[in-house]
Amino acid sequence: MIGDDEAVQRAVDRRRALLAAEFGWTHVEVQAAWDGPARALRLRGRVAAPRVHAALRTDLAPLLPPGWRVVTEEVTPLPGLGWRALRPGVTRVWRTPQLAEGAGPKGHGAGDSLTSELLAGDGPVELLHALPGALLVRAGDGAIGWVRGLGPASAGPRAGEPLRWTHAEALRRLAASLRAYRGVPYRLGGTTRRHMDCSGLVQRCVREALGRVLPRHSTEQVGGGSGRALGEPGDLVFMAGVGATGGHVGVVLRGDRPGERTLVHASTSRGRVIEEPLDRCLARAPGGVRHVELAQVIEGRVL
Repeated sequence: MIGDDEAVQRAVDRRRALLAAEFGWTHVEVQAAWDGPARALRLRGRVAAPRVHAALRTDLAPLLPPGWRVVTEEVTPLPGLGWRALRPGVTRVWRTPQLAEGAGPKGHGAGDSLTSELLAGDGPVELLHALPGALLVRAGDGAIGWVRGLGPASAGPRAGEPLRWTHAEALRRLAASLRAYRGVPYRLGGTTRRHMDCSGLVQRCVREALGRVLPRHSTEQVGGGSGRALGEPGDLVFMAGVGATGGHVGVVLRGDRPGERTLVHASTSRGRVIEEPLDRCLARAPGGVRHVELAQVIEGRVL
């Protein structure tokens, strides 16, 4: 035996219990094996959410011998129970089944525990688990959460030919979509004209304008980043240490004056979607800035 198997199992069990307490249900079916030649602790099994990979690596790192690493390549997503269409209107996705059950006819739940919002055209979604009054689903963008109800059984999503845009046309379409949401109230978890959060705004507008589906959260949208200087129109700008979740995203556009750059974003401090000078936003990013070029979005290189 290279490492402490019992300590590894306790760490996995502890992570499973934390997830179940936070989200009302979880699935972490993981086994660990020490790989001496590769100096790795290899995990195999299934989890409901891919984000669990990073959590397990963090949990297990202190238990490794010096120079070893945790490998999660063989941990796969939990298979779904079939695809379901979304109902007309807005389907709100909640953090726990209790919130989904308690959401009123207009979808209001407690606090800021809204995970996401889906329009009918965002479906279908994959059913993962069912409880009385609440269904756990995985959306096409990878977001997982609880809903009150779904439409009928559906075929899975069809992979169509991606739309091709010139840079100029993509920028024009994206700018029009972003500016149409100015003034929409901020709410964490929002992705519709009723309310928006920062990553929801970027995801919704890229989908509307360019037909590309970005991940739901800003930490996943950032992808591999870019090698050139930021600030070109169409750039997705990610600011660490800003916003309700410790990270913030907006999109650079051309301003009214020659050479002027603005940022359209869902602002937590202003409580709505705004457009303001880019330099002013960058000055409020204490944790640094990264960006993704519009060309990368057009080509699907941030997915």
